Amino acid sequence: MRLGIAFVDMDEAIVSRAGKSIPDIFDQDGEPWFRMLERSELHRTAHLSEAVIATGGGTPIFYDNARWMLGQGRCYYLELPIDVLAQRIKRRPGSRPLLDRPDWYNHLGDTLLARSAYYRQAHVILPRSEQRIGRLPAAMHSGAY
Repeated sequence: MRLGIAFVDMDEAIVSRAGKSIPDIFDQDGEPWFRMLERSELHRTAHLSEAVIATGGGTPIFYDNARWMLGQGRCYYLELPIDVLAQRIKRRPGSRPLLDRPDWYNHLGDTLLARSAYYRQAHVILPRSEQRIGRLPAAMHSGAY
């Protein structure tokens, strides 16, 4: 992203802090520990006055993360159809521990539906049709979105 401001990928921050991959965190420490790390890393971004924080899909669901994020600044939900999400997940097998199951596609749909109310609290919801690569960063920075 070329916004000229800080960019934090939450997954990368969690992996760096834990010293192991997300699947390893889930396998060795469990999801509750992962969610605690996730919340801690999210709160570590509070000092950033201007930044893009790329969260995982579960981030707004746990603890008071959604409320906290909404109070920190402008939140964007880049809404994607399930087929697009599934294609991305298939390109990185094993990267999403909660989807490491035979019925992963159906579970993805169920999860997306269950989390939708949290995602839709975002200040700005951008459907796939409005997500233009190359134009989105500039539009976000200018306040057009």
